[in-house]
Amino acid sequence: MSRLRVLNPFDQSVVGEVATLDLAQLKSTIDVAHQALSQTRVQPPHERAELLLRIADRVREHKTELACLIVSEAGKPITLAEAEVDRAIITFTSAADEARRWPGQVLDAGAYPTGIGHFALFQRVPIGVVYGMGPFNFPLNLVAHKIAPAIACGAPILLKPSPRTPLSALKLQELIQKSDPVPGHVQVIVCDNELATQPLEDPRVKVVSFTGSATVGWKIKAQAVHQRVTLELGGNAPVILHDDIDIPRIIPMLASGIFANAGQSCISIQRVLIHRPIYDKTRDLLVQHTLAQVRFGDPTRRDVIVGPMISAEARDRIEQQIRQAIDQGARVLCGGKTQGPCLEPTLLEHVPPDHPLCVDEAFAPLAVLVPYDTWEQALQLANQTDYGLQAGIFTHDLQRITQAFERLEYGGILVNQIPTFRIDHLPYGGVKNSGIGREGPRWAMLDMTEIKTLILRTT
Repeated sequence: MSRLRVLNPFDQSVVGEVATLDLAQLKSTIDVAHQALSQTRVQPPHERAELLLRIADRVREHKTELACLIVSEAGKPITLAEAEVDRAIITFTSAADEARRWPGQVLDAGAYPTGIGHFALFQRVPIGVVYGMGPFNFPLNLVAHKIAPAIACGAPILLKPSPRTPLSALKLQELIQKSDPVPGHVQVIVCDNELATQPLEDPRVKVVSFTGSATVGWKIKAQAVHQRVTLELGGNAPVILHDDIDIPRIIPMLASGIFANAGQSCISIQRVLIHRPIYDKTRDLLVQHTLAQVRFGDPTRRDVIVGPMISAEARDRIEQQIRQAIDQGARVLCGGKTQGPCLEPTLLEHVPPDHPLCVDEAFAPLAVLVPYDTWEQALQLANQTDYGLQAGIFTHDLQRITQAFERLEYGGILVNQIPTFRIDHLPYGGVKNSGIGREGPRWAMLDMTEIKTLILRTT
């Protein structure tokens, strides 16, 4: 049996070793999950809800331990790690709410003459075993967003965490197993990436839910020909700032949306589109705030919001893109360099509009500032990317808000709020290269279930 070493991205210390599964063991987990389906699919809704609330309680009891695991394996600053644990509690709690109101619906069989003398209803039932794959940047809550809806709808789940951050998921599995009487209901599997696609070849695995890069996600979609697939992929989130807003009030929000967790979020602000009349003032205030208030470095410090990037490869990639942008005329307003495992909080302007920093996903503590002249131009600029996860707009004009909602090609539009904001029980997902399907417990449950109809003749 091989073992995976988990390294702290800030100081490269070993924070844990995890046994990895071989092919035979991986197939065995699918066997066990399929066997569990006979029990989980007939669980009454109240039992599913009570299980989810017990899990939420155990997560709450182990908040400090879980937050420290997130810090050590993902390099996430401690205050953000604690917030992630709180969000995971909400995810399990909201899934419990959905489990209680999930039984089905009575249908009007008599809507047409042929239905007279019949009674009809439907229930949503689990399709089968779910295979979830989680990312490194939210190693607890985005795992919870796959496990919680699976439990709520009665589906067993195999959960593969990122090989960089398996410890949080394994701890969550331990807490779940102390609460769950059904063997194989939730299984966290750690394996080499070469084996990660094996469950896609098993006909008993019916649903695939992947969160991660677009490159990997679309490959999984191509391979999962017999499964229902949900993809939550990358982003390039813009925020549009019009001249009718209170600029000083929103500067701290912008900085948080750009830099928190080293920008390693698919809805981190990457482009700040600023109405030209307020461009200079907004730029200067944002740079001043970044230099004075945005701390980077050791993620265990409570004043730090920018910890290390997940790997040297990720850091080198973005540093090279910054150098290329400078060569093409970009100006660095602040940051732009690496210090140890961290990239300094970075703001740029005059970046060519077709440069990767404008059109691709940076996944780094970095944003590009771009002026615009008209609202029409701002919407066009926002849409100039293959990604479409979330976008934010700041204006008090209802007509502009309506136009943005109609024309922005994003799964979520946030008004007078940064696009990095998410409420965990609401539908969340993107369009274009940002994926297919929606997360949030209720919405994920729809993808994990299918309609089963009962028609009863009464005469």
